[in-house]
Amino acid sequence: MEGNDKMKYIKLFFLLVWLFSYCPSAKAETTGEEYPSLGESVLESPWSDNFWTTPENIYLDDAATANVTAASFDLDDQTYVLKATGFGFSIPAGSTIDGVICRVNTWYRPLQGTGSMDLMQLLDTDKTRVGTNQCETPVLLTSNPVTIIEKGSSTDLWDNSLTVDWVNNANFGVGLGIIATDDNADVDVDYVTLEIYYTPPEGDGKRSRTAVIIQLLK
Repeated sequence: MEGNDKMKYIKLFFLLVWLFSYCPSAKAETTGEEYPSLGESVLESPWSDNFWTTPENIYLDDAATANVTAASFDLDDQTYVLKATGFGFSIPAGSTIDGVICRVNTWYRPLQGTGSMDLMQLLDTDKTRVGTNQCETPVLLTSNPVTIIEKGSSTDLWDNSLTVDWVNNANFGVGLGIIATDDNADVDVDYVTLEIYYTPPEGDGKRSRTAVIIQLLK
């Protein structure tokens, strides 16, 4: 058998092996936890009784907090909406957004009134709250400053049709709120993170099947 013919058979063999083992489905990926770069205290009824002090302190896990400590924050009062945006996501174009997880480090101060998180909702590209409020059933805070409230999952879109353009937009983020469950409540939020799960477009970062076939048959 001539050398060239032998090489062609070898290429054909590997081509057939590759074709039968080829799996076109892409694997889901994650951005990991990302912190915001903008925090705002916004009055949006019914979250309209007490404003957040230093809302910009939610950017890092550093013990500096956004907080509501006014003596007027009493039973059934609700904080303003704490809006966290500017997460800086750069998910590849053509990807499919699969799910979102939000984690919030928050607590009430010992010896003060208690509170519950009653708002956790994603923001549209104009910072409007949209989709599921994950804390529609309020989540009771603890007095432990390392407590983290986590909502969402790798397959939970929060009742939204999320797109890459939406998630990558600087205004995308999450709105948070806390309701006082006792008089003279003092509450803190140290940091907020979002994690996005997504599936890249098929063949992203790899040669297409056609390109491989052409290369093998040369």
